[in-house]
Amino acid sequence: MKHMTICKKPYDIATRIRRTNGSIAGTMVRLSDDDCRTWPISRTVCEGPAGYSSLAVTPDGTVLCAYETLNETRYTGNIMLARFNLEWLLGKQSDYYQTRVL
Repeated sequence: MKHMTICKKPYDIATRIRRTNGSIAGTMVRLSDDDCRTWPISRTVCEGPAGYSSLAVTPDGTVLCAYETLNETRYTGNIMLARFNLEWLLGKQSDYYQTRVL
């Protein structure tokens, strides 16, 4: 979890593995604006099997989410990097940037 300030408002941001019927179904980024009491904002950055993830926030408020994809045998497929902003998290923007790192 990271604490960040965007547009002079504090947020807590975290990633979470999404599961469907006991299987990993993707990676979500969740946002809280009440000191982690609730997590009302959630967006998916990866559909399908995924593993570990990590977040960073740049000085201009851009959020970076590195995550691993998993292949059908559950071994690491690729390391991916998603880059997005607060507007995307809030659903005001439909696209985000994603690239394969490894």
